[in-house]
Amino acid sequence: MRKMKRIFAVFLTSALLLSCFYIPVMAVGTTAKFTLSMNRLTGSAATGFAVGDAIGANDKLALDEYVLLTLGTDADKVSEYQVTVNFDSDILAYSSELERDSHYSNGYSVRDTLTEEWSSKTSNLQDDGKSIITGGAHDANSTVKSFKTTALIYFVFRVKTSAADTDDAKLFWLSEDDATKAKIGYRDAANKTVQYTPDLSAEARCGIAGVGFTLTLNQLTGSPDKGFTAGKEIGADAKLKTGDYVLLTLGTDAPKVSEYQVTINFNSDVLTYQGDLGAGSGYNNGSSTADTLTSDWGSKAYMLQSDGKSIIAAGADSYNSTPDSYGTTALIRFVFQVRLDANDATGVMVVWLSENTETRAKLGYHNEVGQIMPYAPDISAALVRDIATYTLGDVNDDGEIDVSDASAILDHVVKRRILTGNDFFAADVTKDGGVDVSDASRILDYVVKRITSFD
Repeated sequence: MRKMKRIFAVFLTSALLLSCFYIPVMAVGTTAKFTLSMNRLTGSAATGFAVGDAIGANDKLALDEYVLLTLGTDADKVSEYQVTVNFDSDILAYSSELERDSHYSNGYSVRDTLTEEWSSKTSNLQDDGKSIITGGAHDANSTVKSFKTTALIYFVFRVKTSAADTDDAKLFWLSEDDATKAKIGYRDAANKTVQYTPDLSAEARCGIAGVGFTLTLNQLTGSPDKGFTAGKEIGADAKLKTGDYVLLTLGTDAPKVSEYQVTINFNSDVLTYQGDLGAGSGYNNGSSTADTLTSDWGSKAYMLQSDGKSIIAAGADSYNSTPDSYGTTALIRFVFQVRLDANDATGVMVVWLSENTETRAKLGYHNEVGQIMPYAPDISAALVRDIATYTLGDVNDDGEIDVSDASAILDHVVKRRILTGNDFFAADVTKDGGVDVSDASRILDYVVKRITSFD
């Protein structure tokens, strides 16, 4: 009997001790996913935002665009959650939290058990500058659907102007860091916390639309002494003709530009630089009073360099204007002549942008408070063209030397149709540098077989 009393006393003491350190048991529910989705935002941080279209994986974000990230869940009901959202800080800059109808308080409720241990960190950008801890709780044990939304919280980000062009970039994902392990749960009828097992596989992807320089070629009629008129574009399927004048336009697809600098290389075996035709670009040669990108070597702008095959182009506008405000995306225009001794060839690289570190391309604009916002410009723009040859005597380039070629020369003589470029050089069968009746006569001699060549 005495032994039984001792056993009972030990049992009673143990029970009392256990009751003092009782920890509520959390029931584990089913798996619940967090979800991440993106929408475009219109407006600004100063004037307020309006939520626009959803952003899918095949879309591209524009530089300086604002994006709304929604953290949601597919859980049936939620009273508490905590999670760390990671973002690509090379592409996105955290702007703010956007309060909408999520119905979850920042921090924690009076009854929460999951989030109270680190609620002071919630909705804060962390020291690493690329993650946000978010957590929330609601006093009632409500279902997500009762709020007509699966959203828990909303964040605003801006696409950084330093972001490079990319496809399918992973912009947002959830952290699996043990120190801030994601939690999500609700309270059952007995007010016990039922914790889901969270799936952290959610991520959000899309492309980023970078900006760069563009290069285009157009035909030119006229001459350096009488002036030029720009004609149709010389596309990739066209050929550059010996002696022709061509217009090179340096442009950009950036949404706004106040300053730029770039070095243009050209194939000096094919092209001869004639000068700057800058009218109408809207950008001043050199620099503006507020520039920070181009002032270091703006004095070199629009100068043929000592190597004889590169040109430095730099400019700035006193206002932070978009190229379209000038009705063009052109920054500057240059005139070249296709060399008379250019060889017949296909797939010739004729113009491209330099990657020289001493004259590295720069492109940027000034923000609302006057700070320079540099882009990371794509300088892959290049023009590859075929160089057309000509056959002496085949003035109309139809593959035959006949009376029609002599007729074309006579039209040129009486100024009915002026021959230019390869047509002119094909007509100069006497090789005296001009085209006149003697060339037509020489071709007729060839047609009637009085001569067999123009040597």
